[in-house]
Amino acid sequence: FNYVAVLAVIFPAFSSLLEERSPNGISSSLLRSRSNNNKKNTTTSPQQSQRTPEQQQKTQNEVTLRILLSPLFLWFVVVLPRPHKEERFLFPIYPLLCVGAAVTIDKVWDLLGSRFVTSSSSSSSSSRRMKTKLYGGLLLLLPSNLLSISRTMALSKYYTAPLSVYAQIPSLPPPPQEVVKGDTDTKLVCTCGEWYRFPSSYYLPPGYELGFLPSSFHGQLPQPFTKYGSKDLSMTIQKGTFNDVNMEEMDRYVPSVSMCSYVVELVKDSTDEYKDDNDDIPECLQYMLADNKKNKKWSSIASFPYLDASHTSTLDRMFYIPVWHEHGIQTGSVQYKSYTLYKNPQL
Repeated sequence: FNYVAVLAVIFPAFSSLLEERSPNGISSSLLRSRSNNNKKNTTTSPQQSQRTPEQQQKTQNEVTLRILLSPLFLWFVVVLPRPHKEERFLFPIYPLLCVGAAVTIDKVWDLLGSRFVTSSSSSSSSSRRMKTKLYGGLLLLLPSNLLSISRTMALSKYYTAPLSVYAQIPSLPPPPQEVVKGDTDTKLVCTCGEWYRFPSSYYLPPGYELGFLPSSFHGQLPQPFTKYGSKDLSMTIQKGTFNDVNMEEMDRYVPSVSMCSYVVELVKDSTDEYKDDNDDIPECLQYMLADNKKNKKWSSIASFPYLDASHTSTLDRMFYIPVWHEHGIQTGSVQYKSYTLYKNPQL
């Protein structure tokens, strides 16, 4: 939205110069080249010969804009019927959305400006018209800018806890070799249902890998690259198996939580808030509570707030509004959970 806001203000002024002053830009050159080619193959109709150069230039610009924006509508035709939609599917057309927003602002102010700014060929009138479009565009885009800033702040405040938690791991002291009872050269940072929020292996120091514990997700989980990366040689030494129907592969799972050096889980602020029903307790927390009976207690070493979307109102999920948000926390319309990093009691 911020990119749309910036371009939607700048582009109308450029568009006005293109239409009113006939600049020697690339678009005009392309239009003149296409016009010259058309003149070789067609004859000028009486209606066309009666049109002024400004009208002809405006028509050519309109045709160019329609051709330029046509992929935008074609992409919507392809994406909208899909049953599964995500915002990232729109990334390829973001530049065209900016152009479309700019054209919209330009056309709106062409219609409104004609009522307040008299048409004249003088430079003062042209300058006045340009300023009207600029300030008018800023005024129209101000609500969009405010909403964009609020949404950006909401994403940063509500949902960056996973990044903050995994960023703590490289600064932690390395665990002893005997903690992991399988491969003594690799330490495991395990998670359950929160596996899809793992940001990147770059957050793990050398000698660490992401491990998966069984959860309510029963699809195919990823596995780390071999030393050959994505080359064909990787398939010859790959430990796990793959399938093309997204079926669960049991070789992805760590046999026991005690083999993990650290565990990452999304929990309530206090484990005392959970009921006796195990279905309400996150899977990793269940494994750690069971392991506590055999060993020392797993300890929390880092925790960051993460918005509880299921217990937060729609408006508070979408935007961050200062004072209003803090009031929602007090009244209960806004609730948080804790994205927590736990340490193996054997460390």
